[in-house]
Amino acid sequence: MSVFKSFAHEMLREIYEQPAALHRTLELYLEGNELRREVAERLAGWANPAGEVLIAASGSSRHSGLAGEILLEDLCGLAVDVEYASEYSCRGGRDPTRWRRCAR
Repeated sequence: MSVFKSFAHEMLREIYEQPAALHRTLELYLEGNELRREVAERLAGWANPAGEVLIAASGSSRHSGLAGEILLEDLCGLAVDVEYASEYSCRGGRDPTRWRRCAR
């Protein structure tokens, strides 16, 4: 008997595998209910000098970014903002002259 379950559609297989994939991922980063110290220290280095983290993403990855925002804020105390990647590329960071280049 095969260890692989067959599905009518690839998306159904991915949905079925999500709980196990999430469990494996969380095991890499958590000790019990807390973020591993070495992980928290690396994440703390992501912040810019103002202590902020920006996640630029689109589609379903943006939903993951929003979940990450909650975790980073609650577990690491970081200020996190999630932007649509398509809009972020037009923002130009702190240079407002770049904003006009993407205006439609």
